[in-house]
Amino acid sequence: MKRDKILIVFKNTSTTDKASIIYQIFGQCLQETNFKNDDSIVKNLTWSTKYYTTKFDLYIDQCDSIEEWTTDFIDPMCDLLRDALAGLIIIGEIPKDTSLISKSVVDQESFLIWCHNGNQIELNELDDLNLKMAVSQSQVEFVQLDNSTDKNDYHDKVGTERIKEIIDTYEWTHSKSLNTPRGQKKVLPPQDNLESILTQLQQAKLHYESLDTDSTDAEQFASELAKEIADKLGL
Repeated sequence: MKRDKILIVFKNTSTTDKASIIYQIFGQCLQETNFKNDDSIVKNLTWSTKYYTTKFDLYIDQCDSIEEWTTDFIDPMCDLLRDALAGLIIIGEIPKDTSLISKSVVDQESFLIWCHNGNQIELNELDDLNLKMAVSQSQVEFVQLDNSTDKNDYHDKVGTERIKEIIDTYEWTHSKSLNTPRGQKKVLPPQDNLESILTQLQQAKLHYESLDTDSTDAEQFASELAKEIADKLGL
């Protein structure tokens, strides 16, 4: 099935703030539409990069409880929507109990972004949390919505710029490649795997040093990390 929908769900967000966040992420796509703040579906939007364009529909939802919303969303009645999702973006405070995220909220071929819009979280704490989720094989990535900078200490994009980067690098099933002028060498899309791996190794080094290197936890951590990096490299 063609995955051509992005679903963004807000927890307890005012109409004004909701529209502001949508424009931060999808503003370029909405320029030629009649988007209204209370719209729940915006069809036939265009996501463009220097390498491709693709058409998608934006679905917008709101809830009082992310936990209850996800419970409803993984019901078989929502199978058709989940199968059509390129990705799910959740806007709300990151829960203290991240086991909520371990549920198979979306298919493995879809991206899942949780955008924290509560009290500021230190970027290194967010990096550690993302590393923890990666080691546990969860596909979610946590992003802080409001940042004073566009990049972290590892020069990785953060905030809304990171959200756009995830959408940019998603493997759309129906994108249209842009032509390269004759005589100009074709430049391949940037692969974020290498940067991601280097960042992960830097974070892992700090985490590993905090463990007892003779412990079972350290051995398991190293084994899981090696497997994940090998998968990213296609080994």
